[in-house]
Amino acid sequence: MTPEVESGMERIVKRNMLKYQVAQTMFCPYCHACLDTERAVSVDVMRSDKLIASKIACAECWDRGKERLNAMLQANGYTIDVTDGRELFKRGAR
Repeated sequence: MTPEVESGMERIVKRNMLKYQVAQTMFCPYCHACLDTERAVSVDVMRSDKLIASKIACAECWDRGKERLNAMLQANGYTIDVTDGRELFKRGAR
């Protein structure tokens, strides 16, 4: 499989996963704003390639807390995988 095809497939999977998470959650757990896929951010907390937790928030709440969360998790040996709807659903992006 070519890198372009693999990248395109990964993008489709991430978009569909974010759509599912938004549909299940509906409201940001931090500010209680209604979530939509274009403004939602999904954060997967990992340790040694094992998923520890998955959280979703609106983009505004994520922007306010990302540095603090990232520093705290990295200091304790965790990594995060962020799926940002603002990037996935840019106008003109496929």
